[in-house]
Amino acid sequence: MSDNSGGSLIKLRPDNEFEQESKWMPQMSRYYFITQSDNNGNGIIDQKEAYYNYEIDFAADKPVVRGYEF
Repeated sequence: MSDNSGGSLIKLRPDNEFEQESKWMPQMSRYYFITQSDNNGNGIIDQKEAYYNYEIDFAADKPVVRGYEF
């Protein structure tokens, strides 16, 4: 993610996590996404791997990626 000029880059997820699903919620100015990581190191991401939830609130003065749990 970057600012309007393409600067101030922010990484959305750790290197070992891969995006599985995402949803833009325009009425709330929020972007939600779910990642999974290869926790057992076998090179395969399957249903046994951990899921991680994130959100970005674009209504905030300075949007940041925030992890959350259900």
